[in-house]
Amino acid sequence: IDFAIIPIPSVDATTLKIKNYRDTSGLYYVEADQGNGHILLKANPRHFHYSSAIADRIELIPSGIDQRANSIQLFKENKVDFITTIDKLSPEEVISFSEQETHSQLHSSMNIRTFVAVYTPKAIKKISIKRRLEIGKTLKEIFRNHYKNIPGYEPTDQFFPPYGDGGLNKEDQAKLKQVYNSIQKVMDGDGIHLSIVRFGNSSDIIPLIEKALPGIKITQDSNIPAFTQYKNESEIPDIYLGGPDTGFMEDIGLISYSMNAGIFGYEKTKAQEWLNEYMKILDKQTRLSKLRKLHAQVLSQGILVPLVSAPYVALARKPWKIELSQLYANNPLWLVTKN
Repeated sequence: IDFAIIPIPSVDATTLKIKNYRDTSGLYYVEADQGNGHILLKANPRHFHYSSAIADRIELIPSGIDQRANSIQLFKENKVDFITTIDKLSPEEVISFSEQETHSQLHSSMNIRTFVAVYTPKAIKKISIKRRLEIGKTLKEIFRNHYKNIPGYEPTDQFFPPYGDGGLNKEDQAKLKQVYNSIQKVMDGDGIHLSIVRFGNSSDIIPLIEKALPGIKITQDSNIPAFTQYKNESEIPDIYLGGPDTGFMEDIGLISYSMNAGIFGYEKTKAQEWLNEYMKILDKQTRLSKLRKLHAQVLSQGILVPLVSAPYVALARKPWKIELSQLYANNPLWLVTKN
């Protein structure tokens, strides 16, 4: 239903909430909402993406929340035929399961999800560049050692994929390498508050961080600091760990989200100013030059610390076949087909 056109009568004029999902311009519409996340979708045969190979009806089944079974368990029990790229499970769990499940097809994107440590504006003001880089180097070592033998993960020093539109040029890569070679990792987390946000299973990584950075305070939160209302400044973390997707191609939606989420260290007013300037640039190469300059700046100043990268994965039960793009994380359901 994403980006579908919805008729005016289907929207409540006062609240602007959608009250009728049946009539849209999308390929699938909501045939019935059973509540608690169970939704039945029906294909629109007049849509330009429609074909006899796609599913005519789709049942969306929630998993892994509110004590529900996770998607792998539902797959084993034949209760679901497809695990999406945005599932709550980590990539390695789905990859490992696919190796045992011979009657399935695995889809893996390129490594467009980057796990990062992000310093909040509060921390940027109070923690020196040198210490930010030192803590960042320690976190890099923890993650690289932990994930080096886990399927799908790769070490990365960049937020945007190295060969993508936002990747650093060779000169900036060399400068960044020189910066990290010139500093030492630290073994002290005293006075640092680290928050883990949308990280999947973090139970393995938390003890490693606590051991490497004794004295550090670690919390787990449901949302990133830039989108959270705090009662006082003391509650705001200094660093948060998350895994946003980036994409190989220039994507103004992802760039805008990252900027407003504070990933580049800008507070709201400055973030909006940068975005306004960026979107006024019509020439793509000039625009990307501005993006790469920002990318190099936040990496060399220890505002953003890339740790490891991972793919987005999906799994389908044969004879369903996945034809999703390797360059994007999104999961259009009409790209899951059956001959």
